[in-house]
Amino acid sequence: MVLNRIRLAALGLALLVAFAIPGTLLAQEATPEATETSETEVEITETPVGDLSYNTPVIGRIAAPGESQTWPLNTDSADRIRLVVERVDGNLIPTVVLLDADGNEIANAYGAEADGATAVITRADLPAAAEYAVRVESDDGETTGLYRLTVVPLGTAEDNINNLLEIGPINIGESIEGTITNTHWYHRYIYEAPAADAITVIAERAGGNLQPEVQILDANDSVLTTGYLEATGDRATIERYTLPSAGRYTIVITRDSGMSGASEGDYRLTLKMFGSGEGHPALEGIAGEIEYDTPLTGEITPLQWYQDWSLTAEAGDTITITVERPHNVEAGNLIPMVALLGGSGQEIMRGYPSNSEDVASIEHTTLSGPGMYTVRVMREGEQTGVTAGEYTLLVRLDGAGEGSASLEGSNGEVAVGDVVEGEVTNARWADGWIFNVTDGERVRIQATRTGGTLIPMIEIRDRNGQTLTTAYPESTRDTAILEYRPSFTGEVRVIVTRDRGQQGVTTGTYELSIEPAE
Repeated sequence: MVLNRIRLAALGLALLVAFAIPGTLLAQEATPEATETSETEVEITETPVGDLSYNTPVIGRIAAPGESQTWPLNTDSADRIRLVVERVDGNLIPTVVLLDADGNEIANAYGAEADGATAVITRADLPAAAEYAVRVESDDGETTGLYRLTVVPLGTAEDNINNLLEIGPINIGESIEGTITNTHWYHRYIYEAPAADAITVIAERAGGNLQPEVQILDANDSVLTTGYLEATGDRATIERYTLPSAGRYTIVITRDSGMSGASEGDYRLTLKMFGSGEGHPALEGIAGEIEYDTPLTGEITPLQWYQDWSLTAEAGDTITITVERPHNVEAGNLIPMVALLGGSGQEIMRGYPSNSEDVASIEHTTLSGPGMYTVRVMREGEQTGVTAGEYTLLVRLDGAGEGSASLEGSNGEVAVGDVVEGEVTNARWADGWIFNVTDGERVRIQATRTGGTLIPMIEIRDRNGQTLTTAYPESTRDTAILEYRPSFTGEVRVIVTRDRGQQGVTTGTYELSIEPAE
């Protein structure tokens, strides 16, 4: 190592001034002694000529007119660089040239800048990963002195190992912080998608002048979609992108214009779930079992944008399914939808949002028969919908299906002269009484509503359940009257039912009377 010491010394002279003054005054004066100022030393160390590194200045010397110094530069990729030479001492007017391994010129500063102390190759695109040489010399061939040489990376190549590096995993709901630099401007994070999820990727500047850009790559590193720099200049977003399938994806944050970009800085990268894909574990299983006329509560989220509820039907019941969003603000903004699925998961019917957007329903539908059904509560837009929140689910029994246990049996026996009371409900919309008839003996049977909304009807059925005769509601719609003359002696069923039977909408209490007909 050659050590160059530059000594800067200054001596303060003591000036002796003789004045023609009286001797008595000379006795009182003393001649001041000369004092020497402290010596200041500045050390500048020359760097042995060797391989250059990015952003690591070296000190060189042009010691004699006509001399030059050549520095080797080895790169791992076809990078873009800037070369800066600055005079440190002497009168050197520098220039700089970039050469390939064969001595061919790639770039040239063509002399010094206007200040005469600096030479710059503003931009040099290296053609490949290779050995290069940087030659520093005097622009005029006469000046000499120390200089500082710096190789500034403007952007490493796309295939540089830094830009191929997988930094680590990123998970749904996670925010990761990092820094984009000229030597590492392409940051890769891995998302293992369990299904064809709909996701949102957000990149935000957290420091510096970074102008972010985001990408999603497939397993082959092909770009699926890009989120470009927004008008604010500090944010980029991929909104609601649905992945093609389950699998391994790369979430990339980079800078606007990539290798050619000029921005650097800190970032915050966030991955959000917009809607999990079919087959995602969050969508598996059931939320619970449905019992008729019993409210159930649930919540729709981006991760679980639908919930399945199990319904076991004993017969082909008539039901109404209602999903409603609570009206308190804390419950969210869910715009609900609902679907009825069959035993194989096939969709039977769907209910859409009302005009108020807080209710969805399937009204008065009749199941095909006994069996297992699924009620699916979801949001408008389904996987890529934008709403979420709490809901209440109610499956109301409108009419039990034929063969339902609630329709079986009788209330007891009734005879001529009796007045009995009963009730028609959605579960038991046909209320039966045993009545023994005599051949040819006319009777008057009357059912009158005593409560509720019941519009009564009367049927006479034989022991096999076959309808023998029917009485429809009177014009007042609160009474049904049947005059019946049997052609046999034996047992029948007097059935008090409602208008439209299973499909009817009225219920209530009634009074049943049987009298001899005039």
